[in-house]
Amino acid sequence: MMTPADTDRGSLEAVLDRQLQLTDNHTHQLEAAAIAVQNLQVQVQPLQASVESLTQHQVASAAQQAEILIQLRALTAALTTQPPNQPPPVRAVIPPPGDPLPSSPAEPASLPWEPCLSSPHPFGGDFETCATFIMQCELVFTHQPSRYTSDAARVAYVTNLLTGRAAQWAAASWSMGASFRHSYREFVAELRKMFHHPVRGKDPGARLASIQQGSGSVADYSVDFRLAAAESGWNDPALRVAFRRGLCEAVKDQLATREEPASLDDLVSLAIRIDGRLNERRRERVPRGPLPIPHIFSTRERNPVAHSTSPSPVRPSTSQTATEEEPMQLGRTRISPAEREARFRGGLCLYCGQKGHRISGCPTRPKD
Repeated sequence: MMTPADTDRGSLEAVLDRQLQLTDNHTHQLEAAAIAVQNLQVQVQPLQASVESLTQHQVASAAQQAEILIQLRALTAALTTQPPNQPPPVRAVIPPPGDPLPSSPAEPASLPWEPCLSSPHPFGGDFETCATFIMQCELVFTHQPSRYTSDAARVAYVTNLLTGRAAQWAAASWSMGASFRHSYREFVAELRKMFHHPVRGKDPGARLASIQQGSGSVADYSVDFRLAAAESGWNDPALRVAFRRGLCEAVKDQLATREEPASLDDLVSLAIRIDGRLNERRRERVPRGPLPIPHIFSTRERNPVAHSTSPSPVRPSTSQTATEEEPMQLGRTRISPAEREARFRGGLCLYCGQKGHRISGCPTRPKD
C-alpha cells in the first residue's frame, strides 16, 4: 500500500515535470524569438541604409534649392538692369540630384546669345561671287564664335560648302597635303588667289571708267557703279565725277541745270528721279491712235420711232449681210447691218457708238 508520503512525493514529481515542460516550452519560444529578432535585424539594415541615403538626398536637395534661389535672384537683377534690345541671358545649367555640389556658391553659368544665321549658298568657283561667299562665311564665324572655335572647324565649314571647280580644287589640295588645311587665313588666301577675279580681273578703277548707263535705267547703272566703287577706294568727289560721266546725255542735260549735289548718294538719288521723270514724259508723248470716224445712218435709223409702224424690211441673207454695207455721209466709212442692230439693241448712239444719248442728240453728228 502507498503511504501518504508516497502520494505527496508523486504529486510533487508531477508538478516538477509540468514545470520542466513549461520551462522547455518557454526556452523554445525564446529561441524562436531570438531567431526572429536576428532576421528582423538583417531586414532592417538595408532600410537603415535607405533612410541614410534619403537623408543625404534631402540635404543635397536643400542645398540645390538654395543655389537655384541665388541664381534666380542674380538673373532677376540682370533682367531688370539689362538695356533694351539685348538678347536674354541663357539659363544656368543645374546639376541633377545626387551630384556633388561645390563647396562655395559659384556664379551662375551663362553662355552668350548667338543669332541663328543661315548657311551661305554653295560656292562652285564663280569669279564674281567669291568675295561674297567668303564674307557670308565670316559673318557666320563672327556671330557664332562658340560653334567655330578653331581654324580646323572653320576650314571644314567652308570646304563643306564648295561645289564644282572649287570642290575639285579643295580635293586636290587635300590629297597633296596642303599646309593651309589647318590655317583658316591661309585657306582663305588660297581660295581668293584661285577664284577671286571679278570681271575677268579688270581693275576696279578701270571698271568705273568703263561702266555706262547706255539704254538702261539710272537705277540699274547705279547698282553696277556702286559695286565697282566699293572695291576702288576712290573718294566721294572722284566717284561723283565718274558717276556723272557714265550717265546718258539726257540726264546730264537735266543735271546741268540743277545745283551740284553734296554727295554721291544725293547725286544718285537726283539722277534716278530725273530718269524717272524723263521716262514718264516719253510715255506722255507717244501718239494715240486715230479717233473713230462717226457714222451716219439712213433716215429710218435716225428716227426709228417715226417708222415703227411701217412694215419691217426684208433682212438680207447671211452672205449678203457679210458683204452688203450702208454708205455713210462722212468720208467713205461704212457700217454693216449687223453692227447697226447691235448698237440699237445695246442702247448706243447709232451715229458715234457711244452711250448716254441718241442719234438725234449726238454732239458729233453734223447738223442738217
